[in-house]
Amino acid sequence: MKDVIKIKIMSENDVNQWDKFVENSGNGTIFHLQRFLNYHPPGKFNNHSIIFHNGKDIIAVIPGVEEKQKDKVFISHPGASFGGFILKNGINIKKIKNIISVFLEYIKKNDFHSV
Repeated sequence: MKDVIKIKIMSENDVNQWDKFVENSGNGTIFHLQRFLNYHPPGKFNNHSIIFHNGKDIIAVIPGVEEKQKDKVFISHPGASFGGFILKNGINIKKIKNIISVFLEYIKKNDFHSV
C-alpha cells in the first residue's frame, strides 16, 4: 500500500514535526509555520490544519481553519499571508493529484460546504 495517503488533523503534539516539514519543503514559508500561526490567542480560530501522510512520511500539509459562515467552510489560515498546500521536495505530479483527491474526499465526508 505504498501510495495510500492518510489525513491527520494537526494537534499540539504535531507542531514540531509540522514546522520541521515546512522548513525542509520547497514551498513553505515563515507564514506556514505553526510557531508563527500560533501567535493568535487560543480559541480565536477553529484550527483545521491538515497533515498528509504516505506511510510514516509527511508528504504535504495545509494550514487551515473551519469557519462557519452560512455553511461550514474550509479556509486558509487567516494568520497566513497566503495559503495552499506545502509539499515535500521532489514529490511527483501523480502523488500531488492523489493528495488533492484525498483532500476533496475529506472535505465532502466532513460536511464542508466549500473550500
